[in-house]
Amino acid sequence: PSASPGQCWAFHGAVGHVVIRLPENIWPVAVTVEHIPKSVSPTGEVSSAPKDFAVFVSLCFAPARREGATALREGRPLLTAPTLPLQKQLPRAFRFIKIQVQSNWGKREYTCLYRVQVHGMAARM
Repeated sequence: PSASPGQCWAFHGAVGHVVIRLPENIWPVAVTVEHIPKSVSPTGEVSSAPKDFAVFVSLCFAPARREGATALREGRPLLTAPTLPLQKQLPRAFRFIKIQVQSNWGKREYTCLYRVQVHGMAARM
């Protein structure tokens, strides 16, 4: 996905998630969840932006299991791209991060994620 209108990862409805496999284990310290601003939207509205969300990390994410997932952040992003510090410090590095969108700003048909950035330090072995 890019920051161009319509070039997003869209999922059906107002609730959904994405699991990202990072290129290496990292100690995450912050996350950015990005959506286009109203000024760029062709319709002038951004109701498909994530509103309530949570961030989880794990060594692996099995489709039907959540064991081992650690909740790191719950928050309401602004409509563009806030960088939010995580609410827990971690004792180790992780490879997978999950963004669980719990609601959007009113678009019942779909929710769009334009960009997710994970900020942290690489775990050098």
